Amino acid sequence: MDGNPSGTVELFLLGARTGLSGYDCDRIREIVRDGPDWDLLLLLAERNEVVGLLHSSLSGVCGELLPPDVRGRLRSTALSYASDGLQLTAKLTEVLDVLETDGIEAVVLKGPPLAASIYGGVSLRRFGDLDILIHLGDLPRARDLLMRNGFRWTGKGSPCEPGTLSETEKHLSLVHSTQGIALELHWSCEEPACRFTLRTEDVFQSAVRVSLPDGTQARCPGPEEQFLLLAAHGARHGWNRLKWVCDIDRLIRKRTDVELYAVLKRAQQLGCRRRVLLALAIAAELLGTPLPVLVQRELEATRLLRRLMSEVRGTITSPPQDGLPEAPDIAEDRRLSFAIRCRERAWDRLLLALDHYSSSVSPNSRDFEFVKLPSAFRWLYWFVRPVRLVCSYGLRCFTEPSRWLAESMRG
Repeated sequence: MDGNPSGTVELFLLGARTGLSGYDCDRIREIVRDGPDWDLLLLLAERNEVVGLLHSSLSGVCGELLPPDVRGRLRSTALSYASDGLQLTAKLTEVLDVLETDGIEAVVLKGPPLAASIYGGVSLRRFGDLDILIHLGDLPRARDLLMRNGFRWTGKGSPCEPGTLSETEKHLSLVHSTQGIALELHWSCEEPACRFTLRTEDVFQSAVRVSLPDGTQARCPGPEEQFLLLAAHGARHGWNRLKWVCDIDRLIRKRTDVELYAVLKRAQQLGCRRRVLLALAIAAELLGTPLPVLVQRELEATRLLRRLMSEVRGTITSPPQDGLPEAPDIAEDRRLSFAIRCRERAWDRLLLALDHYSSSVSPNSRDFEFVKLPSAFRWLYWFVRPVRLVCSYGLRCFTEPSRWLAESMRG
């Protein structure tokens, strides 16, 4: 890759900002004239799913300075964002109509309502599926209605009756048979093991209506609940996409009814204050999100938050490394280590680690594909699993997760 890597990363982050200042615009033009690494820039934008934002910023600030091929690639991907967003909006409207007709109350998590409320439309914010929150008692009816309207179960989550659901489950995964649109039907805001106690009833009570691009309306979480949900979601996934940081930035800038001190007080009660502070720290560091002075001082005084923030910056801005692919099991353990350190309560960290351990030792589909055994010998998969992991990824699949977990439990 050619060009200036540091200038390229700076351009990538500036392009995702909201409300560029005069200095920001001048800096963008300067980097573009100096010749950034365009391949790296596009790679980072695509991996972090912010091409729509980057295209909008660069076209508005210095469209005439962009190389024609770069301008074309940005425009093509941005148009695909818009097209996908409109398709998902149309399907969401259809699904909500089906549920409402049968008297099923629904709130949309993220997706088109979030994009419409803080981005002004669905073209700038990419989303790959639909997430709908319902009451647990409505699950059988909602599931049957959607399956009669073209959706099928993907094998993820549970198709069972509410009384038989595992305590670790929170959603049912469906996909449309012909359009391929994925939909997650949630009855809880987070897995119980994640120790996030925001109640479904609170989300429904605070829900607000948002106008969608097709003229219809959908209910989404209120600003406080939306912020808490976004902070918990980002921490659970290690904040490995800049688009999630952009959501926090936009929510603070666009929704003037978000009172950060009230959010922090609520987060303290729910045991997720560290996750909220981390979301604020990352947004301020990467996107220049304005924060109250007292919040800034608290962030500066917390060493663990600075370490976590440094990890996130490295994940978001580092180009892909050559070499062996990272084992899915190792990637999951890395995310777990991050998620554990985002918990301020030692008991929560311990429970999350124990829950992960109990699930990680169980054989999964990759073990079943590694070697085919008769049903009478399925118990042997408990021994096949460690053999398969070593053959695929070497001993690092045991040594690295153990080190990460030991470090993370120290909080």
